[in-house]
Amino acid sequence: LYQGQRISGIHVTADRTEQIDIKLAPDERSVQQVVVEAKADTRKEAALLAERKRSAQVQDSISAQEMSRTPDSNAGDAVKRVVSATIVDGKYVFLRGLGGRYAQTLLNGAVMPSPEPDEPSAPLDLFPVALVSNLNVLKTYSPDFPGNFGGGTLTIETNTFPSSLEVKARAQLSGDTQTTFRSRPNEPSAAIEQFGFRSANRNLPTEFSREKPMRIENDPSRGVSAKELEAAGESLVNRWTPGEVNALPSGTFGVQVGDRLGFSGGRKLGYLVAAQVSRRELTRRIQFQDTTMVDGQLVGVNQTSTLVGQVSGATSALANVGLQLGPNHELSLLSLALFNSETSATHAEGEDFLAMQKQVNDRLQFTQRQLFFEQLRGSHRLTNVGFDVDWQASYGRVDRSDPDIRDTRYFL
Repeated sequence: LYQGQRISGIHVTADRTEQIDIKLAPDERSVQQVVVEAKADTRKEAALLAERKRSAQVQDSISAQEMSRTPDSNAGDAVKRVVSATIVDGKYVFLRGLGGRYAQTLLNGAVMPSPEPDEPSAPLDLFPVALVSNLNVLKTYSPDFPGNFGGGTLTIETNTFPSSLEVKARAQLSGDTQTTFRSRPNEPSAAIEQFGFRSANRNLPTEFSREKPMRIENDPSRGVSAKELEAAGESLVNRWTPGEVNALPSGTFGVQVGDRLGFSGGRKLGYLVAAQVSRRELTRRIQFQDTTMVDGQLVGVNQTSTLVGQVSGATSALANVGLQLGPNHELSLLSLALFNSETSATHAEGEDFLAMQKQVNDRLQFTQRQLFFEQLRGSHRLTNVGFDVDWQASYGRVDRSDPDIRDTRYFL
């Protein structure tokens, strides 16, 4: 590693030691510097742990590697394992005790809209774990996130293409002692409705007028005729009370395929395709009562017993394609589609203390939610000026549909 020198004119005398000092100059041409760069696989626990150590914010993380060892089927189930995070109704996250507008959800850095009209935070049961690379809960503010920070920020990162060919499949079967193989209320539904989609049977019958109101109380003449009104009523399905079935086990099946291909000139093409289908049954038994003061003592009144049967289904698909144009430029395109549905039947019985009568309340409801998300991202290293440029363009849309809700109340 040094430039050689030839030393001459040295005289050595017997029985004496001659000291010669020689300075060698480094040979810069003989030293080759090798720099190896690689992106960390954020699906691994070690990568997330290193990121947490470097982070200036207080945060907790869950990797895809950790989620694969749990029975969690969606992001809502996985977030429960984070300190200070609570899931309400199985879908809404509360961070440090604050929810709603105080808890924001970001998908790959973009703010997620919510399909719920009365809940600004995005429901997490829409996101299956098969499509999630990692979940990060940020508990302190950072200037590179939206300014409406309150309780915390939940960031969801989707899976990216692997460094080599990867094929994975996941199957899960589950049940519980309160639901599986036990009787529950049921709202009949089409087969596709049990996997996140909506059947055309839920559409409003054609006998209903789309051009004028059915009836106006203070001026019935402004609505449809009596004959049209009768035909519209008779066109509705004559189903007002829940049926009864034995619940089946819940199940999830997911598959993903990804690879990275190399081309000449240092160019690389990566891709990942993933999909998941799930179906879940749930029974809830609720006991409720009011209290009133009678002769100086609290007495329970209006005791109500409620039984709720639910069938929720979801179908999701993700496609991610990335192109590396060289060591300094990279582009990626992500497409995500999520379909989620929930069919519920509720039967409640109780006493009305003031009216001195018994009430029976039934509700049949079907809710469908869907999310579409497109994102184009780019990363560029400008070596001539010494800084990096990262950009992204995102489009997100959510829809919610509640067709054919039926509420029936009987007074006995």
